Amino acid sequence: MNYSTLTDEQLLQSAQLAINNSQDIVRQRLSFTSQGVIKNTKRAFIEREFGYPEDLTFSDFYKLYKRVGAARGFVDRLIDISWVDYPKFIDGDIREQDTKLTPWEQTVTDLFNDKLWTSIVEADKRGIVGRYSALIIQLRDNRTWDQPVDTAVTNRLQPQDAIVRLIPAWEEQLKPIEWNSDETDENYGQVTMYQFNETSVDSKSTKPRISRRIHPDRVLILNETSVINSIDDGFSQLEVGYNDLLDMMKYSGGGAEGFLKNSSRPVHVNYDPDTDMSELERELRKRGHESIADAMNNQISLLNSGTDSALITSGATANVLSVTPADPSPGWTVSTNSYAASVLMPFTIIFGQQTGRLASDEDKKDYAKRGIARRNGFLTKLIKEFVNQLIRLKVIEPLVNGTLTLKWSDLLAPSQAERIDIMIKMSDVNVKAQQSMGIPVFTPNEIREAGGYEPDPDLEDIDIEEAQDNKTDSEESDITEK
Repeated sequence: MNYSTLTDEQLLQSAQLAINNSQDIVRQRLSFTSQGVIKNTKRAFIEREFGYPEDLTFSDFYKLYKRVGAARGFVDRLIDISWVDYPKFIDGDIREQDTKLTPWEQTVTDLFNDKLWTSIVEADKRGIVGRYSALIIQLRDNRTWDQPVDTAVTNRLQPQDAIVRLIPAWEEQLKPIEWNSDETDENYGQVTMYQFNETSVDSKSTKPRISRRIHPDRVLILNETSVINSIDDGFSQLEVGYNDLLDMMKYSGGGAEGFLKNSSRPVHVNYDPDTDMSELERELRKRGHESIADAMNNQISLLNSGTDSALITSGATANVLSVTPADPSPGWTVSTNSYAASVLMPFTIIFGQQTGRLASDEDKKDYAKRGIARRNGFLTKLIKEFVNQLIRLKVIEPLVNGTLTLKWSDLLAPSQAERIDIMIKMSDVNVKAQQSMGIPVFTPNEIREAGGYEPDPDLEDIDIEEAQDNKTDSEESDITEK
Protein backbone atom coordinates (compact mmCIF):
# COMPACT_ATOMS: atom_id res chain seq x y z
CA MET A 1 0.00 0.00 0.00
CA ASN A 2 1.25 3.46 -0.91
CA TYR A 3 0.81 5.42 2.37
CA SER A 4 1.95 8.68 0.69
CA THR A 5 -1.41 8.93 -1.08
CA LEU A 6 -3.44 8.65 2.15
CA THR A 7 -4.84 11.61 3.99
CA ASP A 8 -3.87 12.25 7.61
CA GLU A 9 -7.18 10.82 8.86
CA GLN A 10 -6.84 7.65 6.76
CA LEU A 11 -3.25 7.21 7.93
CA LEU A 12 -4.34 7.47 11.57
CA GLN A 13 -7.11 4.91 11.02
CA SER A 14 -4.66 2.47 9.42
CA ALA A 15 -2.22 2.88 12.30
CA GLN A 16 -5.00 2.32 14.87
CA LEU A 17 -6.18 -0.80 13.04
CA ALA A 18 -2.64 -2.20 13.03
CA ILE A 19 -2.28 -1.54 16.78
CA ASN A 20 -5.60 -3.24 17.53
CA ASN A 21 -4.67 -6.29 15.45
CA SER A 22 -1.33 -6.51 17.23
CA GLN A 23 -3.02 -6.40 20.65
CA ASP A 24 -5.47 -9.11 19.60
CA ILE A 25 -2.58 -11.34 18.56
CA VAL A 26 -0.84 -10.78 21.88
CA ARG A 27 -4.01 -11.61 23.82
CA GLN A 28 -4.53 -14.77 21.80
CA ARG A 29 -0.97 -15.86 22.44
CA LEU A 30 -1.32 -15.19 26.16
CA SER A 31 -4.58 -17.10 26.24
CA PHE A 32 -2.99 -20.01 24.38
CA THR A 33 0.09 -20.17 26.58
CA SER A 34 -1.81 -19.58 29.82
CA GLN A 35 -2.04 -22.61 32.07
CA GLY A 36 -4.87 -21.10 34.12
CA VAL A 37 -8.21 -22.79 34.57
CA ILE A 38 -10.15 -19.73 33.37
CA LYS A 39 -8.90 -18.00 30.23
CA ASN A 40 -8.52 -14.28 30.78
CA THR A 41 -6.79 -12.35 28.02
CA LYS A 42 -6.03 -9.40 30.29
CA ARG A 43 -4.67 -11.49 33.15
CA ALA A 44 -3.30 -14.71 31.76
CA PHE A 45 -2.76 -16.27 35.19
CA ILE A 46 -5.77 -14.91 37.04
CA GLU A 47 -5.95 -17.88 39.46
CA ARG A 48 -2.33 -17.36 40.42
CA GLU A 49 -2.90 -13.64 41.02
CA PHE A 50 -5.80 -14.41 43.36
CA GLY A 51 -3.82 -17.09 45.19
CA TYR A 52 -5.83 -20.05 43.88
CA PRO A 53 -4.01 -23.28 42.92
CA GLU A 54 -4.25 -24.20 39.25
CA ASP A 55 -4.00 -27.97 39.68
CA LEU A 56 -5.83 -29.80 42.45
CA THR A 57 -5.12 -33.31 43.69
CA PHE A 58 -6.80 -35.70 46.09
CA SER A 59 -4.53 -34.45 48.87
CA ASP A 60 -6.02 -30.94 48.53
CA PHE A 61 -9.60 -32.19 48.87
CA TYR A 62 -8.72 -34.54 51.73
CA LYS A 63 -7.13 -31.68 53.69
CA LEU A 64 -10.23 -29.56 53.12
CA TYR A 65 -12.45 -32.31 54.50
CA LYS A 66 -10.20 -32.81 57.53
CA ARG A 67 -9.51 -29.15 58.37
CA VAL A 68 -12.32 -26.90 57.03
CA GLY A 69 -15.68 -26.97 58.79
CA ALA A 70 -17.70 -25.92 55.72
CA ALA A 71 -16.32 -28.77 53.61
CA ARG A 72 -16.88 -31.29 56.39
CA GLY A 73 -20.36 -29.93 56.99
CA PHE A 74 -21.42 -30.31 53.36
CA VAL A 75 -20.11 -33.88 53.03
CA ASP A 76 -21.60 -35.08 56.31
CA ARG A 77 -24.94 -33.34 55.74
CA LEU A 78 -25.25 -34.90 52.29
CA ILE A 79 -24.48 -38.32 53.76
CA ASP A 80 -26.97 -37.77 56.59
CA ILE A 81 -29.90 -36.99 54.30
CA SER A 82 -28.98 -39.76 51.84
CA TRP A 83 -28.68 -42.49 54.48
CA VAL A 84 -31.21 -41.37 57.10
CA ASP A 85 -32.53 -44.93 56.67
CA TYR A 86 -31.89 -47.88 54.39
CA PRO A 87 -33.98 -49.00 51.40
CA LYS A 88 -36.24 -52.01 51.33
CA PHE A 89 -35.36 -54.80 48.88
CA ILE A 90 -38.22 -56.04 46.70
CA ASP A 91 -37.84 -59.09 44.47
CA GLY A 92 -39.96 -57.92 41.57
CA ASP A 93 -41.95 -54.83 40.68
CA ILE A 94 -43.09 -52.36 43.32
CA ARG A 95 -46.65 -53.59 42.77
CA GLU A 96 -45.59 -57.05 43.93
CA GLN A 97 -44.62 -55.72 47.34
CA ASP A 98 -45.99 -57.69 50.26
CA THR A 99 -45.97 -56.93 53.95
CA LYS A 100 -44.15 -60.23 54.53
CA LEU A 101 -40.64 -60.58 53.11
CA THR A 102 -39.88 -63.41 50.73
CA PRO A 103 -36.97 -65.77 51.60
CA TRP A 104 -34.69 -63.99 49.10
CA GLU A 105 -35.63 -60.54 50.42
CA GLN A 106 -35.09 -61.70 54.01
CA THR A 107 -31.65 -63.13 53.21
CA VAL A 108 -30.42 -60.00 51.43
CA THR A 109 -31.89 -57.66 54.06
CA ASP A 110 -30.18 -59.55 56.89
CA LEU A 111 -26.86 -59.62 55.01
CA PHE A 112 -26.84 -55.88 54.36
CA ASN A 113 -28.02 -54.98 57.86
CA ASP A 114 -25.45 -57.16 59.60
CA LYS A 115 -22.31 -56.62 57.51
CA LEU A 116 -22.58 -54.22 54.59
CA TRP A 117 -24.44 -50.95 55.21
CA THR A 118 -21.84 -49.30 57.46
CA SER A 119 -19.01 -49.84 54.96
CA ILE A 120 -21.16 -48.73 52.01
CA VAL A 121 -22.02 -45.45 53.75
CA GLU A 122 -18.36 -44.82 54.58
CA ALA A 123 -17.30 -45.53 50.98
CA ASP A 124 -20.01 -43.16 49.74
CA LYS A 125 -18.59 -40.40 51.97
CA ARG A 126 -15.08 -40.98 50.62
CA GLY A 127 -16.39 -40.84 47.06
CA ILE A 128 -17.76 -37.35 47.66
CA VAL A 129 -14.37 -36.11 48.87
CA GLY A 130 -12.33 -37.70 46.07
CA ARG A 131 -13.04 -38.33 42.41
CA TYR A 132 -14.05 -41.86 43.32
CA SER A 133 -13.85 -44.39 46.12
CA ALA A 134 -14.02 -48.17 46.26
CA LEU A 135 -15.35 -51.10 48.22
CA ILE A 136 -13.04 -54.10 48.46
CA ILE A 137 -14.98 -57.32 49.01
CA GLN A 138 -13.05 -59.70 51.23
CA LEU A 139 -14.43 -63.21 50.59
CA ARG A 140 -13.79 -66.55 52.26
CA ASP A 141 -12.93 -68.37 49.00
CA ASN A 142 -9.39 -69.56 49.92
CA ARG A 143 -7.75 -67.56 47.12
CA THR A 144 -5.38 -64.59 47.09
CA TRP A 145 -6.85 -61.20 46.22
CA ASP A 146 -5.16 -61.01 42.80
CA GLN A 147 -7.08 -64.08 41.56
CA PRO A 148 -10.68 -64.33 40.35
CA VAL A 149 -13.21 -65.37 42.98
CA ASP A 150 -13.74 -69.13 43.33
CA THR A 151 -17.52 -69.15 42.96
CA ALA A 152 -17.67 -72.89 43.66
CA VAL A 153 -16.57 -72.19 47.23
CA THR A 154 -18.78 -69.15 47.80
CA ASN A 155 -21.79 -71.03 46.43
CA ARG A 156 -21.46 -73.65 49.19
CA LEU A 157 -21.36 -71.06 51.97
CA GLN A 158 -24.11 -69.03 53.56
CA PRO A 159 -23.99 -65.33 52.52
CA GLN A 160 -23.06 -64.30 56.06
CA ASP A 161 -20.13 -66.70 55.99
CA ALA A 162 -19.02 -66.05 52.40
CA ILE A 163 -18.35 -62.33 53.02
CA VAL A 164 -15.69 -61.59 55.62
CA ARG A 165 -16.05 -57.80 55.43
CA LEU A 166 -16.18 -54.79 53.10
CA ILE A 167 -13.15 -52.47 53.11
CA PRO A 168 -13.82 -48.83 52.13
CA ALA A 169 -10.91 -47.32 50.18
CA TRP A 170 -9.99 -43.71 49.36
CA GLU A 171 -9.09 -42.68 45.83
CA GLU A 172 -5.44 -42.43 46.87
CA GLN A 173 -5.42 -46.02 48.14
CA LEU A 174 -6.70 -47.79 45.02
CA LYS A 175 -5.18 -47.28 41.57
CA PRO A 176 -5.71 -49.21 38.29
CA ILE A 177 -2.54 -50.79 36.94
CA GLU A 178 -3.73 -53.09 34.11
CA TRP A 179 -6.44 -52.69 31.46
CA ASN A 180 -8.12 -54.90 28.87
CA SER A 181 -6.51 -54.03 25.51
CA ASP A 182 -8.42 -56.59 23.38
CA GLU A 183 -10.56 -54.52 20.99
CA THR A 184 -12.72 -57.56 20.13
CA ASP A 185 -13.69 -58.06 23.77
CA GLU A 186 -16.87 -56.40 25.04
CA ASN A 187 -14.92 -55.42 28.18
CA TYR A 188 -12.31 -53.52 26.18
CA GLY A 189 -10.81 -50.64 28.19
CA GLN A 190 -11.96 -52.05 31.53
CA VAL A 191 -9.55 -52.41 34.44
CA THR A 192 -8.18 -55.95 34.82
CA MET A 193 -6.05 -55.36 37.93
CA TYR A 194 -5.93 -52.82 40.78
CA GLN A 195 -3.18 -51.86 43.21
CA PHE A 196 -4.39 -51.37 46.80
CA ASN A 197 -2.27 -49.56 49.38
CA GLU A 198 -3.44 -50.68 52.82
CA THR A 199 -1.74 -47.75 54.55
CA SER A 200 -4.11 -44.98 55.56
CA VAL A 201 -3.94 -41.71 53.63
CA ASP A 202 -3.16 -40.04 56.96
CA SER A 203 0.62 -39.59 57.14
CA LYS A 204 0.51 -40.27 60.91
CA SER A 205 -0.43 -43.92 60.38
CA THR A 206 2.02 -46.37 61.96
CA LYS A 207 0.85 -49.32 59.87
CA PRO A 208 3.57 -50.72 57.57
CA ARG A 209 3.21 -49.95 53.90
CA ILE A 210 1.60 -52.99 52.30
CA SER A 211 0.43 -52.99 48.68
CA ARG A 212 -1.71 -55.73 47.16
CA ARG A 213 -2.86 -56.55 43.66
CA ILE A 214 -6.63 -56.98 43.56
CA HIS A 215 -8.75 -58.62 40.88
CA PRO A 216 -11.80 -56.62 39.67
CA ASP A 217 -14.10 -59.39 40.98
CA ARG A 218 -13.33 -58.13 44.46
CA VAL A 219 -13.74 -54.39 43.81
CA LEU A 220 -16.77 -52.11 43.50
CA ILE A 221 -16.09 -48.55 42.28
CA LEU A 222 -18.18 -45.60 43.50
CA ASN A 223 -18.05 -42.60 41.16
CA GLU A 224 -21.12 -40.38 41.36
CA THR A 225 -19.86 -37.72 38.94
CA SER A 226 -19.06 -40.18 36.14
CA VAL A 227 -21.80 -41.15 33.70
CA ILE A 228 -20.17 -44.48 32.91
CA ASN A 229 -18.81 -45.05 36.45
CA SER A 230 -15.25 -44.98 35.12
CA ILE A 231 -12.32 -44.68 37.48
CA ASP A 232 -10.65 -42.19 35.11
CA ASP A 233 -13.70 -39.92 34.85
CA GLY A 234 -15.50 -37.61 37.26
CA PHE A 235 -14.35 -35.05 39.80
CA SER A 236 -14.45 -34.31 43.52
CA GLN A 237 -17.62 -32.57 44.65
CA LEU A 238 -15.42 -30.21 46.70
CA GLU A 239 -13.58 -29.02 43.59
CA VAL A 240 -16.07 -26.50 42.22
CA GLY A 241 -16.25 -24.64 45.54
CA TYR A 242 -12.53 -24.89 46.35
CA ASN A 243 -11.78 -21.21 45.66
CA ASP A 244 -14.72 -20.12 47.79
CA LEU A 245 -13.45 -22.23 50.69
CA LEU A 246 -10.03 -20.59 50.40
CA ASP A 247 -11.64 -17.15 50.50
CA MET A 248 -13.64 -18.12 53.58
CA MET A 249 -10.42 -19.18 55.29
CA LYS A 250 -8.82 -15.85 54.38
CA TYR A 251 -11.71 -13.86 55.86
CA SER A 252 -12.01 -15.88 59.05
CA GLY A 253 -8.27 -16.32 59.52
CA GLY A 254 -7.50 -12.68 58.75
CA GLY A 255 -10.18 -11.45 61.15
CA ALA A 256 -8.91 -13.75 63.90
CA GLU A 257 -5.30 -12.71 63.33
CA GLY A 258 -6.22 -9.02 63.50
CA PHE A 259 -8.07 -9.58 66.76
CA LEU A 260 -5.07 -11.47 68.18
CA LYS A 261 -2.62 -8.73 67.29
CA ASN A 262 -4.82 -6.10 68.92
CA SER A 263 -5.25 -8.17 72.06
CA SER A 264 -1.49 -8.80 72.37
CA ARG A 265 -0.91 -5.07 73.15
CA PRO A 266 2.11 -4.20 70.94
CA VAL A 267 3.84 -1.21 72.53
CA HIS A 268 5.63 1.68 70.84
CA VAL A 269 8.32 3.37 73.01
CA ASN A 270 9.35 6.92 72.13
CA TYR A 271 12.48 8.32 73.88
CA ASP A 272 12.92 12.03 74.59
CA PRO A 273 15.45 13.91 72.43
CA ASP A 274 17.55 14.66 75.54
CA THR A 275 18.05 10.98 76.36
CA ASP A 276 21.68 9.83 76.11
CA MET A 277 21.21 6.61 74.18
CA SER A 278 24.90 5.65 74.41
CA GLU A 279 24.91 5.90 78.18
CA LEU A 280 21.63 3.97 78.35
CA GLU A 281 22.99 1.20 76.17
CA ARG A 282 26.18 0.88 78.28
CA GLU A 283 24.13 0.64 81.44
CA LEU A 284 21.88 -2.05 79.91
CA ARG A 285 24.88 -4.07 78.78
CA LYS A 286 26.21 -4.06 82.36
CA ARG A 287 22.90 -5.62 83.43
CA GLY A 288 23.14 -8.44 80.87
CA HIS A 289 21.13 -7.04 77.95
CA GLU A 290 22.60 -7.05 74.46
CA SER A 291 20.78 -3.94 73.26
CA ILE A 292 18.09 -1.43 74.14
CA ALA A 293 15.58 -3.26 71.98
CA ASP A 294 16.36 -6.52 73.78
CA ALA A 295 15.76 -4.91 77.16
CA MET A 296 12.49 -3.31 76.05
CA ASN A 297 11.24 -6.56 74.54
CA ASN A 298 11.85 -8.33 77.83
CA GLN A 299 9.94 -5.67 79.72
CA ILE A 300 7.04 -5.70 77.25
CA SER A 301 6.95 -9.51 77.35
CA LEU A 302 6.59 -9.33 81.14
CA LEU A 303 3.92 -6.66 80.71
CA ASN A 304 1.86 -8.84 78.36
CA SER A 305 2.32 -11.96 80.47
CA GLY A 306 -0.03 -10.75 83.19
CA THR A 307 -2.94 -8.42 83.68
CA ASP A 308 -1.36 -6.69 86.70
CA SER A 309 2.10 -6.06 85.19
CA ALA A 310 3.50 -2.54 84.94
CA LEU A 311 5.98 -0.90 82.54
CA ILE A 312 8.41 1.61 84.08
CA THR A 313 10.32 3.94 81.74
CA SER A 314 12.72 6.80 82.25
CA GLY A 315 12.85 9.50 79.61
CA ALA A 316 10.51 7.52 77.34
CA THR A 317 6.81 7.41 76.50
CA ALA A 318 5.02 4.09 75.84
CA ASN A 319 2.02 3.95 73.50
CA VAL A 320 -0.12 0.93 72.63
CA LEU A 321 -0.33 0.25 68.88
CA SER A 322 -3.84 -0.81 67.93
CA VAL A 323 -6.16 -0.56 64.96
CA THR A 324 -9.84 -1.24 64.52
CA PRO A 325 -10.07 -4.50 62.53
CA ALA A 326 -12.46 -4.61 59.60
CA ASP A 327 -15.62 -6.68 59.89
CA PRO A 328 -15.01 -9.85 57.79
CA SER A 329 -18.66 -10.96 57.81
CA PRO A 330 -19.83 -9.26 54.55
CA GLY A 331 -17.07 -10.78 52.43
CA TRP A 332 -17.32 -14.11 54.27
CA THR A 333 -21.08 -14.21 53.60
CA VAL A 334 -20.54 -13.70 49.86
CA SER A 335 -18.04 -16.56 49.74
CA THR A 336 -20.25 -18.89 51.79
CA ASN A 337 -23.28 -18.26 49.59
CA SER A 338 -21.17 -18.93 46.51
CA TYR A 339 -19.89 -22.13 48.10
CA ALA A 340 -23.43 -23.23 49.03
CA ALA A 341 -24.50 -22.68 45.41
CA SER A 342 -21.53 -24.74 44.16
CA VAL A 343 -22.53 -27.79 46.21
CA LEU A 344 -26.29 -27.37 45.58
CA MET A 345 -27.19 -27.16 49.26
CA PRO A 346 -28.93 -24.30 51.11
CA PHE A 347 -26.75 -22.02 53.24
CA THR A 348 -28.83 -22.59 56.38
CA ILE A 349 -28.50 -26.37 56.05
CA ILE A 350 -24.68 -26.26 55.97
CA PHE A 351 -24.04 -23.43 58.42
CA GLY A 352 -27.28 -23.00 60.36
CA GLN A 353 -28.54 -19.57 61.42
CA GLN A 354 -26.39 -17.36 63.64
CA THR A 355 -29.52 -15.67 64.99
CA GLY A 356 -30.78 -18.89 66.54
CA ARG A 357 -33.49 -19.51 63.96
CA LEU A 358 -33.78 -22.88 62.28
CA ALA A 359 -33.65 -23.42 58.55
CA SER A 360 -36.79 -22.35 56.69
CA ASP A 361 -39.31 -24.85 55.35
CA GLU A 362 -38.20 -24.12 51.78
CA ASP A 363 -34.55 -24.86 52.66
CA LYS A 364 -35.60 -28.09 54.33
CA LYS A 365 -37.57 -29.07 51.22
CA ASP A 366 -34.59 -28.33 48.97
CA TYR A 367 -32.39 -30.39 51.28
CA ALA A 368 -34.86 -33.29 51.20
CA LYS A 369 -35.22 -33.08 47.42
CA ARG A 370 -31.43 -33.30 47.08
CA GLY A 371 -31.49 -36.48 49.15
CA ILE A 372 -34.42 -37.95 47.19
CA ALA A 373 -32.74 -37.29 43.84
CA ARG A 374 -29.51 -38.86 45.06
CA ARG A 375 -31.32 -41.89 46.44
CA ASN A 376 -33.36 -42.53 43.30
CA GLY A 377 -30.35 -41.94 41.05
CA PHE A 378 -26.81 -42.77 42.08
CA LEU A 379 -27.48 -44.80 45.23
CA THR A 380 -30.15 -47.01 43.66
CA LYS A 381 -27.86 -47.73 40.72
CA LEU A 382 -24.97 -48.44 43.07
CA ILE A 383 -26.88 -50.88 45.27
CA LYS A 384 -28.35 -52.72 42.29
CA GLU A 385 -24.90 -53.05 40.76
CA PHE A 386 -23.53 -54.38 44.03
CA VAL A 387 -26.35 -56.94 44.41
CA ASN A 388 -25.79 -58.11 40.83
CA GLN A 389 -22.08 -58.48 41.55
CA LEU A 390 -22.83 -60.60 44.62
CA ILE A 391 -25.13 -62.73 42.46
CA ARG A 392 -22.36 -63.21 39.85
CA LEU A 393 -19.96 -64.22 42.63
CA LYS A 394 -22.64 -66.66 43.89
CA VAL A 395 -22.65 -65.12 47.34
CA ILE A 396 -26.44 -64.77 47.16
CA GLU A 397 -29.03 -66.58 45.06
CA PRO A 398 -30.38 -65.06 41.82
CA LEU A 399 -33.60 -63.07 41.91
CA VAL A 400 -36.73 -65.17 41.73
CA ASN A 401 -38.77 -62.65 39.73
CA GLY A 402 -35.79 -61.32 37.77
CA THR A 403 -36.21 -57.66 38.82
CA LEU A 404 -34.79 -55.87 41.84
CA THR A 405 -36.69 -52.85 43.16
CA LEU A 406 -35.56 -50.59 45.98
CA LYS A 407 -38.16 -48.77 48.03
CA TRP A 408 -36.87 -45.70 49.88
CA SER A 409 -38.76 -43.78 52.54
CA ASP A 410 -40.30 -40.44 51.58
CA LEU A 411 -38.04 -37.66 52.89
CA LEU A 412 -40.81 -35.12 52.27
CA ALA A 413 -43.33 -37.06 54.32
CA PRO A 414 -44.83 -35.18 57.30
CA SER A 415 -43.42 -35.78 60.77
CA GLN A 416 -45.23 -37.80 63.41
CA ALA A 417 -46.53 -34.63 65.05
CA GLU A 418 -47.79 -33.41 61.66
CA ARG A 419 -49.45 -36.77 61.00
CA ILE A 420 -51.27 -36.67 64.32
CA ASP A 421 -52.42 -33.13 63.54
CA ILE A 422 -53.81 -34.39 60.21
CA MET A 423 -55.65 -37.20 62.01
CA ILE A 424 -57.19 -34.69 64.43
CA LYS A 425 -58.37 -32.46 61.58
CA MET A 426 -59.84 -35.44 59.70
CA SER A 427 -61.67 -36.53 62.83
CA ASP A 428 -63.06 -33.00 63.32
CA VAL A 429 -64.31 -33.02 59.73
CA ASN A 430 -66.01 -36.35 60.37
CA VAL A 431 -67.74 -35.00 63.50
CA LYS A 432 -69.08 -31.90 61.71
CA ALA A 433 -70.11 -33.92 58.65
CA GLN A 434 -71.92 -36.43 60.86
CA GLN A 435 -73.77 -33.67 62.67
CA SER A 436 -74.82 -31.84 59.50
CA MET A 437 -75.34 -34.67 57.02
CA GLY A 438 -75.25 -37.84 59.08
CA ILE A 439 -72.44 -39.16 56.87
CA PRO A 440 -68.73 -39.23 57.82
CA VAL A 441 -66.26 -38.11 55.16
CA PHE A 442 -63.36 -40.39 56.12
CA THR A 443 -63.34 -44.01 57.18
CA PRO A 444 -61.40 -45.07 60.30
CA ASN A 445 -58.77 -46.82 58.17
CA GLU A 446 -58.27 -43.71 56.05
CA ILE A 447 -57.55 -41.73 59.19
CA ARG A 448 -55.16 -44.44 60.40
CA GLU A 449 -53.25 -44.40 57.10
CA ALA A 450 -52.99 -40.60 57.22
CA GLY A 451 -51.30 -41.00 60.61
CA GLY A 452 -48.83 -43.52 59.25
CA TYR A 453 -50.49 -46.57 60.80
CA GLU A 454 -51.37 -49.81 59.06
CA PRO A 455 -55.04 -50.35 58.21
CA ASP A 456 -56.97 -52.39 60.78
CA PRO A 457 -58.94 -55.19 59.09
CA ASP A 458 -61.35 -55.30 62.06
CA LEU A 459 -62.53 -51.79 61.25
CA GLU A 460 -65.18 -52.04 58.56
CA ASP A 461 -65.76 -49.16 56.19
CA ILE A 462 -68.88 -47.21 56.96
CA ASP A 463 -71.68 -47.84 54.49
CA ILE A 464 -72.86 -44.43 53.29
CA GLU A 465 -76.33 -45.64 52.26
CA GLU A 466 -76.76 -47.34 55.64
CA ALA A 467 -75.66 -44.15 57.40
CA GLN A 468 -78.13 -42.13 55.31
CA ASP A 469 -80.95 -44.56 56.20
CA ASN A 470 -80.04 -44.25 59.87
CA LYS A 471 -80.24 -40.48 59.59
CA THR A 472 -83.68 -40.68 57.90
CA ASP A 473 -84.99 -43.09 60.55
CA SER A 474 -83.69 -40.80 63.27
CA GLU A 475 -85.46 -37.77 61.76
CA GLU A 476 -88.74 -39.69 61.41
CA SER A 477 -88.47 -40.87 65.01
CA ASP A 478 -88.00 -37.27 66.18
CA ILE A 479 -91.12 -36.16 64.27
CA THR A 480 -93.20 -38.99 65.74
CA GLU A 481 -92.12 -38.13 69.26
CA LYS A 482 -93.08 -34.51 68.74
